Amino acid sequence: LRSRALTAVTGHGAMAIVALPEDQAGDLLSDHADQVSVAAVNGPGTVVLSGDRAALEAVSRICRQRRVRMRMIPVDYASHSVHVEKILDELAGLLAPVRPRRPEVPFLSTVTGEWIDTPALDAAYWCANLRRPVRFAEAVRTLAEQGYGCFVESSPHPVLLAAVEDTLVDRDDAFAVGSLRRDDGGADRFLLSLAEAWVRGAPVDFGPAVPGGPDRLVELPTYPFRRRRHWLEAPAEATARKEAALIDGWRYRLDWTPVPGIGTPSLAGDWIVLTPKEPVRPDLVRAVLKGLARHGATVHPVTARELARGCAPLPESIAGILSLAALDERPGDDDPVVTVGLADTVTCVRELAARAPHVPLWTATSGAVGTTADDPVRHPAQAQVWGLGVVLGLDEPGRVCGLVDLPDELTEDDAARLAESLSGATGEHEVAVRAGTALARRLVPDPAPEAEPWRPRGTVLITGGTGGLGSHVARWAARNGAAHLILTSRRGPDAPGADELRTELTALGAARVTVAACDVADRDQLAALLATADDTAPLSAVVHAAGVTQPAVPVGELSTADLAGVLRAKVEGARNLDALTRDANLDAFVLFSSGAGTWGDAGKAGYAAANAYLDAFAAERRARGAVATSVAWGAWDAGMVDGDVAGLLTRRGVRLMRPERAVRALALAVGNGDTTVALASFDLARWVPLYTTDRDRRLVAALAPQTAPGTDGDHAPAPEQAAATADRLAGLSAEERETALTDIVRREAAAVLKAGGPDEIRPRRPFKELGFDSLTALEFRNRLAAATGRRLPATLVFDHPTPAALVRHLSGGTADGGNDVSADLDRLEARLAALSDEERTRLGLADRLRALLRRLEPAAEDTADPQDDLTAASNDEIFDLIDRELGIG
Repeated sequence: LRSRALTAVTGHGAMAIVALPEDQAGDLLSDHADQVSVAAVNGPGTVVLSGDRAALEAVSRICRQRRVRMRMIPVDYASHSVHVEKILDELAGLLAPVRPRRPEVPFLSTVTGEWIDTPALDAAYWCANLRRPVRFAEAVRTLAEQGYGCFVESSPHPVLLAAVEDTLVDRDDAFAVGSLRRDDGGADRFLLSLAEAWVRGAPVDFGPAVPGGPDRLVELPTYPFRRRRHWLEAPAEATARKEAALIDGWRYRLDWTPVPGIGTPSLAGDWIVLTPKEPVRPDLVRAVLKGLARHGATVHPVTARELARGCAPLPESIAGILSLAALDERPGDDDPVVTVGLADTVTCVRELAARAPHVPLWTATSGAVGTTADDPVRHPAQAQVWGLGVVLGLDEPGRVCGLVDLPDELTEDDAARLAESLSGATGEHEVAVRAGTALARRLVPDPAPEAEPWRPRGTVLITGGTGGLGSHVARWAARNGAAHLILTSRRGPDAPGADELRTELTALGAARVTVAACDVADRDQLAALLATADDTAPLSAVVHAAGVTQPAVPVGELSTADLAGVLRAKVEGARNLDALTRDANLDAFVLFSSGAGTWGDAGKAGYAAANAYLDAFAAERRARGAVATSVAWGAWDAGMVDGDVAGLLTRRGVRLMRPERAVRALALAVGNGDTTVALASFDLARWVPLYTTDRDRRLVAALAPQTAPGTDGDHAPAPEQAAATADRLAGLSAEERETALTDIVRREAAAVLKAGGPDEIRPRRPFKELGFDSLTALEFRNRLAAATGRRLPATLVFDHPTPAALVRHLSGGTADGGNDVSADLDRLEARLAALSDEERTRLGLADRLRALLRRLEPAAEDTADPQDDLTAASNDEIFDLIDRELGIG
């Protein structure tokens, strides 16, 4: 009767599961309290939401931005929400004849949270049962507190088992088991579930299941054996799986990790602080100057104009340089596309290169980067300086070059974190200061989510559409549903191959193809072109792939014209596209950025600045509630790279991405709602060491290749073994501990999946692709907890979706017993850089360091291939090597 009554509210609601505690789920619904309710609390981190579908989809978008797991339940009604109130009177009448009895089996209600020991299960109870939230976790906790220790979920597939385990995670005297599983519903599974309960202390009588009684002897096999079947996969399935795994390995994102404090930082010596020409952000500038002085620095504020004119009184010995020029976002006088702050930053580098060539140079911004969903980008124009600063660190490896993003208001704690960073004591060079904490930027793997790829419709505008990248996007869009394609380029129909491309796109399925010569930096031209999209195929997507690169030029030699040449198409083009499409119902607004703006490209500071802006602009646009996806691309194999360059990239650990596969990765990123993502095919074993050859670059600290060997094993260790393992892990260095934990994780995963051995568990492949489901994930958690002696949540493999990510999590939770020699060297390097040439000579530091190096060299095995080193080096590096070998300079 209740099910029949519910048909009246079907088709109007939805339900979803979100991986959050109840209080955080409630905060998530603050803007939708009238449309969405908490329908059930199944565990401390598992909540069911119910209500209007549109409101739930809005909540889902917020969850994607915050990287919170949320899954829609395939129903079209909203139980346990305001939706069911319209049928409660009818339901009360239908159930009025029900006459409840006193329960014969003890019954704890998930509605009241209390025992039902009276005839209380009447119509009113069942109406409340349908309207009020299900307090399942509360019921489990109540039972556990009253001494119940064994929880059995009798079900063909126990979906609540993980929630029960998570609720009981802090109790040593309680556990949960299932009975059967989906596709595993025979006697063997049931007996195995009984065995799991028995070994944890439940009184199970196996007698009835053993013919002949428990004393019956069973013949053992004559030899230990393990059988395994090898099935050939269907070609299409194997190809799709390989394709997904490959794309998964291309995905990276930027993360921010807290930097441990060092106490009271000290900045000794004279510091040059480059301030804006005009009184821009005066309160922040004053707070920075006072903060540096409070921590021991003798501060000398100067402007870029004073530097350029040579009238700035500079001290003889400079300990460090901090530029606040980026705060000035006004359009420049020479070219409005170049901000005053960006031009002044280049002036700072140029004018101080000769006077202080080895002095640490830091550049500060405010609101140029976003560290969390609650801390969005506020000033994307300043992000250009981040792109320039990353390249400066590559152009001048002998100088400490750092970037720090400041809050709008600098507190004393914030100033202390700024001083810590400038002192070099933390070893971090890309930092954001937020609420008294320093956060360091990291490039981390970002496994591909379960999302439907973006499918184009209507009209799709592609800037740079006749070029090597844009034309591949156009082909994909034509094949996948775009009715009208508008392709822009500088030459338009006169571009080489434009006619052939138009014919090809029509054959692939596009009903209409417009190829136009349009400068996207010219707002009037772009507006006229957008007007060609008609009502029958409205504009639904923008892909901004236009842009020009730059010749290799050191940062200090960049002119305003150099910067404007690369900024105009990307920056002005993005702004114009944003302004002219604000009223359009867009499914996608895609910006083609480059890894140059994230990890840099030597000599390409202007190009890096333009691309860093696109990433920040996407974040700022998303914060406004508009769609936006910026992709920082690696190298495409799109006919733009000749054999020599391709060979050089390969030797440096950068593989070329096939265009068809790259566009599929793009569609997945848009479909997932990614705001920013990096897509690059790295050979990390080669790229990371080369990228960090001349200095420690913490940006890639999380990308060290995982190559630990594994050993086979099917049994979790006993408690005493786990304790010994925990003690051993605590005594290892960070690198040794990570290797040991990789071994453990792969071994236990192989045992749960019945794989041939740990070698088959690829560290960067998602657990879901390896074959984990909710129950095998729970079994894996139990084995891993036993192996490491640690309490672990039931959602372990969902919170850390790859073995490598899980190892990093586990490694971070174990005390580090080793010494961070690398950090000590960073601090030493920073102190040496602050000394003048006269002081270094007087102290004889060069001779002492050479002697130390000679003592260290015999202990190292020189296994590198000299030819390999030379082919990976730039021309300047080779000439520098020759000079050193000949004793020149």
